[in-house]
Formats: sequence, C-alpha cells, structure tokens
Amino acid sequence: MMIKNIFIVDDDIFYANILENKIEAVGSYQIEKFHTGQDCINNAHKQPDIIFLDHFLGDTNGFEVLKDLKSTYPDIHVLMLSGQEELQIAVKTLKYGATDYLIKNSDDTPEKLLQIINDCGQLNKLKTQKKKKRGLLNFIL
Repeated sequence: MMIKNIFIVDDDIFYANILENKIEAVGSYQIEKFHTGQDCINNAHKQPDIIFLDHFLGDTNGFEVLKDLKSTYPDIHVLMLSGQEELQIAVKTLKYGATDYLIKNSDDTPEKLLQIINDCGQLNKLKTQKKKKRGLLNFIL
C-alpha cells in the first residue's frame, strides 16, 4: 500500500515547514500540518497513512495524542519527533504504539524521510497480506 496522506503535528511552525519541504522533496504526498495535538485528533478521521508527531506540543504532550490516536486508529503510523535523545522517552513512545522515534534535526534528511515513508508502506503491505491470508484460512476452515 502506497503512502499518500501525511500529517505533520508540531507547534514550531518553522520546523513543520522545513519537514514539509523535505518530505515534498522526495515524493508527491498530500500533507496537512497541525500546530496543536487537539487539531490533529479532530482531523484524525481523515486517517492519514503517517503522522509525524512532536513530543512537546503547546496544548498537550505527544504521548497523550499518540494514545488517543492509537486507541481509535491503530493502523496509522505515528512517528514521534523530539529534540531530546532520551532512551526513556523513545522506549515509552514505542510502548504506546509509535512506529518510530526520531530526533529532530539529526537524521531527518530527505533520503532518511523517504526511507521511513517507504518502510511504513512496506509495513502496510505486509499487514494487508496477513489479513488476506487470515481471511482465506477462515474461508477454507
């Protein structure tokens, strides 16, 4: 399954614009930006393929948004962004269902972002294949 729709959620408008430009440099995606966690949650019904979610938001923290999103939309890939390199935060993020934890401004080159987007697409493809096999197995039994 191809990745088409991406949300960027960051209260730092400058960083959100930079990230958007880097993503646009590697492919044609429908990108929507939100500057609060609540705006993201309110628009999650659009079910983007990937959400780049800042850990520290002005109205809430990324963990709360992540938990809310995953409880309603478990198949959306959420990539937590943070300026901190704390192992505790990364582990907690993955525990709550994030696909990955990215340090801002370290490896977020366009090539790295393209690899992440492609990896999420591959995960979607594998999930779809697994569901089809499970459905076929139930039909046979």
